[in-house]
Amino acid sequence: EGEDAAAALLYAEALGLALVLQDQHSLYNLVGCFAALAARRGDFGRAATLAGASEGLRRRAGLGLHANDAADFQAALSPARDGLSAADYAAAWAVGEALTVDQAVAYALEDGTGSP
Repeated sequence: EGEDAAAALLYAEALGLALVLQDQHSLYNLVGCFAALAARRGDFGRAATLAGASEGLRRRAGLGLHANDAADFQAALSPARDGLSAADYAAAWAVGEALTVDQAVAYALEDGTGSP
């Protein structure tokens, strides 16, 4: 609701808990939340990289994605897709998709919000 800094702090805290609990669903979802936050902030390359990381984590964990969640995720990323060329978006996505869990979490937390 426009409170990006507060959201980032809560996402970071939740991400720390998801790591401790080894909750794969929450991990990919929270990395996706950081992607949406980056898109809202206009950091489109970061948003695409985090989106790719979220998708890579989800896919490697063998988890599904509900159609409503997929639609919401795509809508949140539309500023990034619109703000980058298709090639730049795909390249940033591919970088993110290759990240390990630890790399994706570290990259998400580089947001300047601190660590969980």
